[in-house]
Amino acid sequence: MIRVITGSAKGKLLRVPAGTRPLTDRIKTSLFDSIKDFIPGANILDLFAGSGAFGIESLSRGAKYAEFVEIEYEAVKILKENLKNTKFSEKSKVIKMNVMSYLKTTEQKNFFDLIFFDPPFAKVYKADLSLIQYLLVKKGIVVFHHPKNYRSPEEIGKLIKIAQKDYGENIISVYNLLVN
Repeated sequence: MIRVITGSAKGKLLRVPAGTRPLTDRIKTSLFDSIKDFIPGANILDLFAGSGAFGIESLSRGAKYAEFVEIEYEAVKILKENLKNTKFSEKSKVIKMNVMSYLKTTEQKNFFDLIFFDPPFAKVYKADLSLIQYLLVKKGIVVFHHPKNYRSPEEIGKLIKIAQKDYGENIISVYNLLVN
């Protein structure tokens, strides 16, 4: 189990689906300290959601809404339990769907302020981040969690890397939408 670090659901335990690798408290604390100004009132998209820890932590810190996309049946079941336990079911939507299919078919264009993209490390090389740019608001950011042996591109369509932090085996790259 993992826990919500701070905010209205501080200390609540979250169940974690088998086979997933949730962010450690150390990484989560560091990450949220660096993006805290983007969260209050934000619309969040948590892709490859697993337990929903990223979106739930964001809701606990004042995000307005979170959408979770996850394909695995057991993960979706646990995610819904976590949302109920933290009392965030009314402020969220869980979509049981393949993330790449979701990115190609969603009508949520220019809606999300903050997108968390955390594909299974074995599939990170096949992930198409370019589709995310159409879902982001002008000043929004994308947080991309990937293994250290994956070199994240400096630019992806209109997304430009603005920060990267190394956490041993884990790397967090942050992208912003390049606006003219």
